[in-house]
Amino acid sequence: MAWKSTTHKYGQPGIFHTPSYQSSGHPWTTGSVINTNTMQRVRFPRVTKSFTVLNTGSDANDHILVTFAPNGGRTDWAADCLAGARVVAATDDVFAGNHYVAIAGQTGSYTFNVKCKEVFISNVSAVLGHGNQQGYILTAELTSITTGSMYVLTGSGISSTDGTVAM
Repeated sequence: MAWKSTTHKYGQPGIFHTPSYQSSGHPWTTGSVINTNTMQRVRFPRVTKSFTVLNTGSDANDHILVTFAPNGGRTDWAADCLAGARVVAATDDVFAGNHYVAIAGQTGSYTFNVKCKEVFISNVSAVLGHGNQQGYILTAELTSITTGSMYVLTGSGISSTDGTVAM
């Protein structure tokens, strides 16, 4: 009996493809400066394995805030967006509900070991009582998973306090 070769065709890895998170990620870096009471959206070219945000502000008391939803899970970013930034207020759902991580200036940093396709970085002086312009550097480990596979992050702890997490 002759040996017969078979060809396997594999599709693109999806959001629950474990090996994509077990192997080293592709490096990706960006950064910007954020004006007071402004939020910027950072869109990743692929789903993240993890990412680190570094606050490059000159004062340790000047914080930036990192969230996974713009405001109450709103998806109309383009309608409010001007040159990549949206004006925000301390009364926005994500800030009023404390759904953020605050990162101090003078090289404070935080590493998020999460899968996501975008993140929102804010300089909200009304929340923390400061009014200086802030800078940041963001470095990510990207998987080979396309962002179209990633669901929208919303729900309790992200954008609301209703006790549910949408997936």
